[in-house]
Amino acid sequence: PHFIFNCLNSINRFILTNEADLASDYLTQFSRLIRIVLDNSREEIIPLENELSALKLYLAMEAMRFHNRFNWAID
Repeated sequence: PHFIFNCLNSINRFILTNEADLASDYLTQFSRLIRIVLDNSREEIIPLENELSALKLYLAMEAMRFHNRFNWAID
């Protein structure tokens, strides 16, 4: 999926710009997101709570990728 490509590019950019802490934080969140996606892929029906967890994590990662230049909320 597209988000995997974006995430790996972001990790690479953080490494190349000597932002090791951001790269590490981003990689940790990325691994959590991949786990959620893989766990959800085994199920026919995904509980809304699981889908929201994945969405919140993805949005947090996107905010980090864009240096918090946007705000988001799920109501």
